[in-house]
Amino acid sequence: MKPESVRKWREALVMLSDQHFFDLVRMYVGAVKTPYNKQRLVEDVSAFLRKAENRNAIIASLSTDDRMLLSAIRELAEPDRQQLVRFFEGTWRFPEVYERILNLEERLVIYRSSDDQRHYYALNPLLEDDMLPLLGRHTLVYPVREWPIMDDPPAMCALDDGALAGFVSFFMHEDEPLRNDGSFKKRVQETLSAVFPYLGRQDGCYRHLSTAMQNLALLVRHGTDLQPDMERLSSFASLSPLERIAWIVAAASGRHSRDILRGRAQSVIDCISALENGMLYEKSVIYRLYVLSSQTCTSPIRVARPHSRFSALLREHEAAASDEEEENSLDIPSLLIVFGILQEKDGLFCRASALLDESPQSPVPPLVVSPAGAVTLLPGWGLASLLPVVSFLESRSIQLTGDYELTRKSVMAAFDSGITDTKIIELLERHSGRPVPGNIKFSVLDWYRSWASLSLYHGYVLRLDADRLLQFENTPELYSLVAATLADGVYILNASHLSEVQDAFSAAGFDPVPSLGRPTHHSRTVSVFPQLRAGNGLALPGARGAAPDDTGGAKIREALLSSLEELRLPPDQHEALLSRIERKIIIAPAQLVPESVRIEKTEARGMDFLGKVRIAEQALAAGSLLEVVFDEQNDALKFLGRPLSLEKRTGDVLVTLELEETRRAEVLSLGRALVVKRIRGSIFSEPVSR
Repeated sequence: MKPESVRKWREALVMLSDQHFFDLVRMYVGAVKTPYNKQRLVEDVSAFLRKAENRNAIIASLSTDDRMLLSAIRELAEPDRQQLVRFFEGTWRFPEVYERILNLEERLVIYRSSDDQRHYYALNPLLEDDMLPLLGRHTLVYPVREWPIMDDPPAMCALDDGALAGFVSFFMHEDEPLRNDGSFKKRVQETLSAVFPYLGRQDGCYRHLSTAMQNLALLVRHGTDLQPDMERLSSFASLSPLERIAWIVAAASGRHSRDILRGRAQSVIDCISALENGMLYEKSVIYRLYVLSSQTCTSPIRVARPHSRFSALLREHEAAASDEEEENSLDIPSLLIVFGILQEKDGLFCRASALLDESPQSPVPPLVVSPAGAVTLLPGWGLASLLPVVSFLESRSIQLTGDYELTRKSVMAAFDSGITDTKIIELLERHSGRPVPGNIKFSVLDWYRSWASLSLYHGYVLRLDADRLLQFENTPELYSLVAATLADGVYILNASHLSEVQDAFSAAGFDPVPSLGRPTHHSRTVSVFPQLRAGNGLALPGARGAAPDDTGGAKIREALLSSLEELRLPPDQHEALLSRIERKIIIAPAQLVPESVRIEKTEARGMDFLGKVRIAEQALAAGSLLEVVFDEQNDALKFLGRPLSLEKRTGDVLVTLELEETRRAEVLSLGRALVVKRIRGSIFSEPVSR
């Protein structure tokens, strides 16, 4: 127990309004005698919680849902209400999360504190040590069941190395596949669907993969053209298959800074690694797992530096573009499904097991070259081995095997990138284990002769007078720069930056050193992908264990109900105390104090029009939440929010409700409502300042 946490908890109680504070004290320690001292009363409440029998009763009364919410508060490190609502999205609706929070507050299990920016929740430090054995990530992340025994669980994901290599090959040999807005042309979309049927099982997979590879600079857009960056891809291929998947999923979620992107990629690895092999999970549970994974992958805080007005405008434009891209992107768990990393079975999801396969790399299987130019790549190739081969092949059908074709167009493009005819033949023969068919070899050599008969150079042109020519040609470190001789004393130099030429001439003592009178392009350094660590096992297989025994809580409830019946109280007081027992506020017979009850009606139904109006008026006056229900079976017709105004109409009253989840104003008819309910305020449920 940390003294600082106890101090914050006590301060939170003292900061309550007098009405709520004294309601709390009366519920837990009885009548308040005057004169009183708030600090002393807080100490009395603390003493109530220090009694072993009271702590045991509180702990025994924690349900499975209670333990889930408490685990989330602990794991998310003082979350606010909106964070908790998002965290349990798909598991509980907003009103359910809200009511569970209020209930745990009035049971003194959690408390609400605040800083300069927000309200947040924390565990009661007087109970935390007793609760910890029941809490943990295993209460939040758990499988529903195993993959059916009659089927084999998924091994490979759709986005394996074969699919990635095929995708690279496709755009290497596809001319202008994009529209002006960056989307795929219709013919390209149709071709992608035909070439990658397995990859395209999930809607939008091609688009998200293209976005990810562009954000990682693996594909580079030039207008309507999209070209692979082979040097960058070579660096990417040096990563493990799981790391490659993680980077792609992270980059598909939006355009981010390097630090944020790395953090997201690491979170993806942690999330995937924590899923048990062959087990099926709900999507909402996988979302919670990803959020928990993100907790340990926060990016460092950078010190802001002053910027010019132009820089500020540029950042605003980039932020707007990023926001637009974010709207078109998916959350990480959805992307795991789109890329086939998670595969669906009866509405549940299982991880592809091959991603975490750490068995030794098997030899690259042979490829098959037919005399017709068809090339088949069998499963088992790694991306690093695939890239040099697919660079001169056109993808035709990428499924379990990779079916490619050696064409004049694909080979000519490879020649342009620097691959020679002998290199192509050598790669095919080495990986097939046999000589290339004669007609294929003849075609490659003939295409190279045709390609080499006409050359277009881009680079530095050096011209030398006759009296300097002999010195240049007899200096090896200079003559080695020559890429081609255009004429006597005129050379194309193999250099990407002027400084390379100048340094070579300077080192050789050549004077003067050549220079240009106009700006030149800088040399390009290929950045290396940061290494990601192995998954940290957020949800250990053995951590689930058996659920704690709930019989203790049931026995406490039965004893309290028996004690309540013995008091023979008037109906109103009996119902109020019964409600507290059901809400687990009362955990000891000493709390059954009739004088602590304030009788109030919180709900009106059906034809009780005046009752519904009265409930709405009370909620408006108190600033409390109001739930208006038009169909109890349809969540879309249940509205929860704070009333802003009431307007009388002929035969009806309209309430303007600020919806708690969206902050949108909604005008509702009380006359047509099935149920109007003022959410029974926790003693901590004062309106949150905005």
